[in-house]
Amino acid sequence: MLTPRIAALLTLLLASSSLGQRVRRPPRPPSPISTIQPKANFDAQQVEPGRGGAGAHPALPPLTQPAPQFSGTWLLVAVASPCRYLQEQGHRAEATTLHVAPQGSAMVVSTFRKLDGICWAVRQLYGDTGRPGRFLLQARGARGPVDVVVGDTDYRGFAVLYLERARQLSVKLYVRSLPVSDSFLSVFEQRVQGANLTEDHTLFFPKYGFCEAADQFHTLDEPGADPEEIQVYDTDYASFALLLSKKQSDLQRILRVSLLCEPLAPARIWAIQTQVLDKFVCLVRAQGLSDDSIVFPDLTARVVQAQACSARRCVPDPERQRPQRRP
Repeated sequence: MLTPRIAALLTLLLASSSLGQRVRRPPRPPSPISTIQPKANFDAQQVEPGRGGAGAHPALPPLTQPAPQFSGTWLLVAVASPCRYLQEQGHRAEATTLHVAPQGSAMVVSTFRKLDGICWAVRQLYGDTGRPGRFLLQARGARGPVDVVVGDTDYRGFAVLYLERARQLSVKLYVRSLPVSDSFLSVFEQRVQGANLTEDHTLFFPKYGFCEAADQFHTLDEPGADPEEIQVYDTDYASFALLLSKKQSDLQRILRVSLLCEPLAPARIWAIQTQVLDKFVCLVRAQGLSDDSIVFPDLTARVVQAQACSARRCVPDPERQRPQRRP
């Protein structure tokens, strides 16, 4: 018969053993976008097989019209998402344009929309994942990257894109032109239902007021876009800074000289000291730029915290513009 002391010791040992065993958690369910199948044989630079492009058959006549491509301009029609912010702030939605440019197997995507009446552009890189139709966007913020899937497209008229961030799935409908075909809306509605979303989750965007371009003062480059080398050439750390930047974009190299100034408080009057402006002009000319290339922003539109004037030069890249030899 066990003594009370031995029984207590055995009980303690058994309890410690059971606590030391890890409790197996059920496997985490797959993310919603992982179950979405991308457009079959999707290619951002798609051309009709055997007709133009690399590997074209010499016996085939050339195409009379451009082959379908995903690149180019798309207009945002609608978004279906459980995002509460989108539902609450939907009345503030602005007409949105997407411009897509292929970069190998990846895509450089520029989003144009208005903010306080001014056209802004955000350039992002939809990175290659090794799976056609699936991309990864290294977005800012603590919620992590964004997974993107081109779910369906006919390349000429419509495209349905899925985006997922922090396991929250959204469905977007883009078209090449307005008005929107009923068949495109029908495809979008089916995709929304397949994503377990409803009409209550769907927001339609304005069909007017689209931005076609944005100036250099209202263009933002997200992580992954074309890298830019920036050098602080001169500054007093309080009222001005001279920046020299070099960037490779598409078929050209861009050289830019920028002067950043802090407006004078309290009236926020924008003034530049003569010696500072002289430094800027000297640097512009030293880089081979002319006075005609200097651009001053419009300060009448809104009050800002800091302003810049800039001079830039675009230099064609001979390596990228060199014509390829046909086989």
